[in-house]
Amino acid sequence: MNSQLELDLRQIVELDLVKSGDDKSMLWRGPAVLGGDGVAFGGAMAAQALIVAQTLEPERVPESIHTHFLSSVRPSESIDHEMEVLRSGRAFTVARVESRQAARHCVSSTITLHKPESSPEHQLPMVPLGQPETYPHSSFIPPGTAPSVRRCFEIREVHSDNGSGQAGHPKQAYWLRYKGNLGDRQALHNAALVWFSDLSMPWTTDLAYDESDGVRVGASLDHTVWFHRPLRADRWLYFTQESLVYAGARAATRGVFYTEDGTLVASAAQETLLRRIV
Repeated sequence: MNSQLELDLRQIVELDLVKSGDDKSMLWRGPAVLGGDGVAFGGAMAAQALIVAQTLEPERVPESIHTHFLSSVRPSESIDHEMEVLRSGRAFTVARVESRQAARHCVSSTITLHKPESSPEHQLPMVPLGQPETYPHSSFIPPGTAPSVRRCFEIREVHSDNGSGQAGHPKQAYWLRYKGNLGDRQALHNAALVWFSDLSMPWTTDLAYDESDGVRVGASLDHTVWFHRPLRADRWLYFTQESLVYAGARAATRGVFYTEDGTLVASAAQETLLRRIV
């Protein structure tokens, strides 16, 4: 794997259309990226699936992407994304992207696109914060994670709470932005946000168990991002996350993305398999 590909999100999500079918399905091919422990990074595959779906109707914006991670992917081989349009109506388009490596079905994503509309607005407010540059750089790499998948982002740690207090639960928050300029193509900014959302959410729950015995083993099971407003991933975004529940080796986490002026632009939820092997 070319190390440059591991660092440049733009190259990773620029896929090749290798087959055009009968208007019901299309096949796109792209690189798999090392995520850690010898397997590919799921966030990159979800970002690729979102890029594929956004080629359908550029005037429509993503409403959501729901991704199920079905089996591991080898980072040394390319991955094929086959898209099928499930419905195209006056306001919404729904597509399914199935991602395979050789004969293995690895990832399944459902993406909904929405024709922009006007409405009244409200949102959950962002807590008052200092300027992003006033917070320390975060060098934390989750166990088993390849550092390269985080290097394309500048990350500043706002807080990390292991939830050890009464009725507490683990939380963490960052300022982050993509290093460099992603240009004006909104699809790339959406893909970058999906990429980052899969980096830290799986490990939010485990903040409470850093001192536990055993080898930590984790994998994303399913992951959802909802897009509420246009965003730029190469400008500062505040990403706050909290662990909702951890039981039966499965951890549910939710997160919210704000712009620097406090505008809520996206939210996410993920369930993670989190085991400790003694």
